[in-house]
Amino acid sequence: MGTNNGKPQTTTRQLPVPLTAAERDRKLREHLDLELDIERLVAKRSELNAEIRPKAKRSGELVHELDTGTVLRDVQCEVRVLDAANEVAFIRLDTGEEIARRTMTANERQGQWDWAGATQAKVDAAKAEGDEGDEPPPARKRGRKAGEANA
Repeated sequence: MGTNNGKPQTTTRQLPVPLTAAERDRKLREHLDLELDIERLVAKRSELNAEIRPKAKRSGELVHELDTGTVLRDVQCEVRVLDAANEVAFIRLDTGEEIARRTMTANERQGQWDWAGATQAKVDAAKAEGDEGDEPPPARKRGRKAGEANA
């Protein structure tokens, strides 16, 4: 390269340089202090998250209620047996609206009713299983094992 009034032209670059013992000790102490600070902040974050979680959940519930204009409440329902259709219907007593319908269980078809069990939890479970009036599975023929052909 050229010269600058007889002096060589220079530049500065970032290059690795060995640490002195004092620099190494200072950097190690700084690193350990930062790790302790991080641990304290993570613990604090966990506490804050535990405090935030229920508030965020309630906020979401309120937004849903405001969007739909409805709120979930316990409402008395009639359990109506529809023998001709082999179904059970659940009718709101306050509005007369049918809120769910499902196929009778085998016990119900035999006249064994669990009136205490006709709760919303059972209705929800039936919905989750897709048992809202779906056809029952076909009855298996007795006397033959699976895969056995007709004689």
